[in-house]
Order: sequence, then C-alpha cells, then structure tokens
Amino acid sequence: MTARTADNSGFIMVTVLLLLAIAGVLAASAARYNCAQALQAGASLEQLQVRWGSESCRAVCLAAAERYVVERDEGAPEALAARVVLGEVRFHLRLADEQAKANVNALAARVGADSIGDSLWRLQDGLVQPLPVQLRPCVPLAGAVGGTVNPTPYLAFDQVFAFDHPSELMPLEPGEEFPVGRVTCWGDGRVNFKRADPVVLREATAAVLDDVQRAALRTYRDEHPDATLTEALRSLTLDKDKTAAAEALLTDESLCYSLWVVGEGATRKYYRLYVGGRGLAGGFVTRSYAW
Repeated sequence: MTARTADNSGFIMVTVLLLLAIAGVLAASAARYNCAQALQAGASLEQLQVRWGSESCRAVCLAAAERYVVERDEGAPEALAARVVLGEVRFHLRLADEQAKANVNALAARVGADSIGDSLWRLQDGLVQPLPVQLRPCVPLAGAVGGTVNPTPYLAFDQVFAFDHPSELMPLEPGEEFPVGRVTCWGDGRVNFKRADPVVLREATAAVLDDVQRAALRTYRDEHPDATLTEALRSLTLDKDKTAAAEALLTDESLCYSLWVVGEGATRKYYRLYVGGRGLAGGFVTRSYAW
C-alpha cells in the first residue's frame, strides 16, 4: 500500500506540474495577445488623431493661406513654419506659396525634355544637399489633344526627384534646408514675381529677361511692394513682344498654396502634403499626398 500510494503521489505531482506548465503557456499567450491588441488599439488611436489633426490643419491653413502669408512678420514668404499639439500628437506645419516657385510642367514645356533636368539642378543652387533629379513623366493619354502632348506630365515630387523618405523633402526644424522650396508641380505655371527668390526668377524668365533686367525687377518690387506686374514691367522699358512674353511667365497674385503636415507620434512620423488652389470653375480644389 505504501509503494502504491507513493506511485500515485508521483503521478499526481507530474500531472499538476504539466497543468501548471500548460496554464503558464496559455497565460503567456493571452498576455501577448492582449499586449498586441493594446498596441494595435494605441496605433489605431494615434492614426485617427493624425488623420483628423491633419485635416483640421488643412482646413484652417489652406483656406486662409494668402492672409497668413501677407500677415507674416518676417522670414521667407514662400515657406512659413509652425508647430501645434493636438491630443497626443505634435504636428509640424509648413505653409508655402506654390506660385513663388518654378513650375516643373511649365519649365518642361518651355525648355524641352533634354534641358529640364539641368534647369532643376540650377534651381537647387546653394543647397547643401540637393535632391537627385530623376524624371518620370506621365505617359500621354491616347485621347489627349494633339495625340502626343501631356500638359501636366509631372503631378508629384516622386516623378521629379529621387528620395527614399519624405523627410528628405520636408525638414522638421524651421531653420533646416527646404529642398522643394523652389520647385512645384502645381499651379498655373506663372511665378509670382513679388515673392519668388532670385534663383526662381532667373530660371522662370531665362528666355525673356537678362540678368540686368531681373535685378531691376527685384529692385522695383522691393521699392514698390504694392506695384502690379504691369507697372513693374513698364519700369523695365521692354518692347511689346518681351512685355507680352514676360506677362505670360509672371503674375502678381497667388492662387495655389501647399501645406506640409508632419504628425509626430509615439513611434513614427506621418507625412501629409496638401495642395490647394482655384480650379477652372472658380472653386477651391485640394490634392493630398500621404506617406
């Protein structure tokens, strides 16, 4: 009896240990599952905050973009930076006047496919880390007017530059280099002469104005900030044909703006680019890009 009792006790002990081991495995599995669910719920909440926070920033900033640019205190008019915190997410914002930049599609139409790359390199003069130019235009539509010409072959920066991460386009610190601060894919192609920097003006008017005339134009706009394009060009005493050509390249108002929104979450950053402008029917049209 004593031997049999000992055998039973040993069996029971092994069984208990086995059950405890199984319970431990199940508990660990449940804990991992709960942790995964908690992480997923946290990530979903963060993504929701980023989404609605970004949309809120877009609605506030793009609708009043011109007012923000006009009311700026100082700094580059083509890029105004700010930071806001909404919920648990910090948002980095950069509002830009797209018509203070050189339009890739307009340049391509003027200088041709063989020279557009050189033009884009020149637009990055002075940048410490210029972006590699990698042109990938859209294929012309079969039913396009003329059959072979696409008026907007470049619709986004990834068709123009080679980059691995959107942070190469949009720096988080206001003082950092803004690689796409002189180049745009949007707008009607005309450059706002009141806000464009000398590099953009040089590239946009290369076929019409010389260096002396561009310098005179910049001096006139600085001395007469409320002057119209017509008045500025009149001060250059251009002939009729050059005046008409310059009027086709330049403008004195902006109708297209962009807003970069970078949501900085707990573990990653979410990049959004919104571009808003007046459409052909007069309504406000917005495009959005996300990374």
